[in-house]
Formats: sequence, structure tokens, C-alpha cells
Amino acid sequence: MSLWGLSLGLLVCLTGCLSTTGTVLPSLTFHQYAQSPVSFKTVNIKDTHLSPSSHEVEGKFRDQMSSYFNSRFQAHENASNHLNLDPLIVNVTKSYLKRGGKNDILSPWKSYDQYQFQTEIKINLGCDQNHSNREEVIRVSKTIKIPTHYSLYKRDLHLMGFTEDYVVDMDRAILGFLSTNCSSH
Repeated sequence: MSLWGLSLGLLVCLTGCLSTTGTVLPSLTFHQYAQSPVSFKTVNIKDTHLSPSSHEVEGKFRDQMSSYFNSRFQAHENASNHLNLDPLIVNVTKSYLKRGGKNDILSPWKSYDQYQFQTEIKINLGCDQNHSNREEVIRVSKTIKIPTHYSLYKRDLHLMGFTEDYVVDMDRAILGFLSTNCSSH
């Protein structure tokens, strides 16, 4: 067999082992969320000037949280309540975790990227006819570990599912505060 034939055979064999999912994950928009069960005459979501994102995951997370707020909380003419949302912290901290010693040949499969999502939102409600204000800071923090040997697709898939779960937790915290402090009209 010629060197050319051997090279071609090796190339075909190697490319067959590569991951070629080619699947692109959709962006999270949160348009599937119904509008808040508590209606508001005015909704003011403060455009906080947060520090620049330190990595791509944090940038995507901030965009997704903004999309969630804008689709979930919208103004209605017939309502009397007023809502002000002020995102104080919307961060993702990334750290590298490695298990096993320096002589452990399996240590690359024991390594993780850990992402800690942290959000603090100040909520100010003007409820009822007197517009009595109620204010509270809602905090949600959650961590995920993703093995470093995962493909980009698998990593993105885990982060997407995690982000959806995170927003569910954020939504429960916010709606819990809204429902105990304002009527549903």
C-alpha cells in the first residue's frame, strides 16, 4: 500500500471519530412564559450598567435574564399596580475544578468547569389605590459543574437546561413576593 493510500485511510478513520453533531441550539427567549399573573399599570426595568461580562456564558446569561424580564412583566392600561425592577447583580463566576493527582492519567476526565449563577433583583411595588410601596431584594444563586471533556454542544445543552431551571427559580421567587404583596388586579 502506498503512503498516499495509508494517509487517506488514516484521515477517513480519524474524521469518522470526530463529533459532527452540527446541531445548533436555539436561543432562550422566554416568550413561552405567560405574562405575570399580577397586572401592572407601569413596569420599569432599570437598565443597570453592570461591569463588562468576563466570559461568553455571563454575557448570554445577562441577555437571557433581560429577555425573561421583558417578556414576563408588561404594562396594562387597566391595572393599578406599579412595578420597578432593578437588577443589582447578574453574574456568572467560572472556575476550574480538577480532581486527581498529577500522576493520575484519568484526571482530564475528572476535571470540571464550575459555573455559579448569581442574581440580585431589587423589586419595588406600588400596590393598591394609595400606591403604598413595598420593596425587597430577591436573591437566587445556583451552581453547575460540567465535565471539561464534554463537547461544546453537550456543554451548551447542559448550560441551557440549567439556565431554564435557574429562571424557574427566579420566577418563583419574584412571583411569590408579588402575589403576597399585591392583588391580582
